[in-house]
Amino acid sequence: MANDVIVCPYCKSEIPLTEAISHQIRKSLYKEFEAKFKIKEQELAKKEEVLSLKERDLENSKRSLEQQVFQKVKLYVFSFIKREEKPRMDTNVARIDTNYKKIICVY
Repeated sequence: MANDVIVCPYCKSEIPLTEAISHQIRKSLYKEFEAKFKIKEQELAKKEEVLSLKERDLENSKRSLEQQVFQKVKLYVFSFIKREEKPRMDTNVARIDTNYKKIICVY
C-alpha cells in the first residue's frame, strides 16, 4: 500500500493514497466541526438574548422597588413630621395669633 498513488485528473500530479484519504477525513471533520460550531454559536446567542432580557427585567424591577421604598419613606417622614410637629405648630400659630392681636390692638 506504500506504493499506491492516485493521479489528479486536473494537474496530473501523483498523490499518495494515504494523503488523499487523510485529506478527505480532514475535510469531513472540518465540515462537522464547523456545523457544530455554528450550532453552539446560535445557542450562545440565544442564551445571551435571554440573559439580556432578564437583566432588563431585573433593572426595571429594581427601579420599581426603589420608587416604592422612596414613596414609603416619604410617607413615613411626612407622617412623623405631622405627628411630632403639629403640637409645636399649633403652639406657634397660637403665639403668632396672640402677638398679631396685640399688635392690632396697639395701633
